[in-house]
Amino acid sequence: PLMRPSKGSITEAITQFEFPILESIGLLKVDFLGLSTLSVMREAGRLIHERH
Repeated sequence: PLMRPSKGSITEAITQFEFPILESIGLLKVDFLGLSTLSVMREAGRLIHERH
């Protein structure tokens, strides 16, 4: 399933799949609904960039 927003600031395509489908092909599903999750991911990215 693919969504292309027609309005707003989001210009990228967005996809959504059920967990069992992603798991069956070895992908990781991450739920970004919580703002704290975004903060943790941002900090992890910063630390990775800093060390590599």
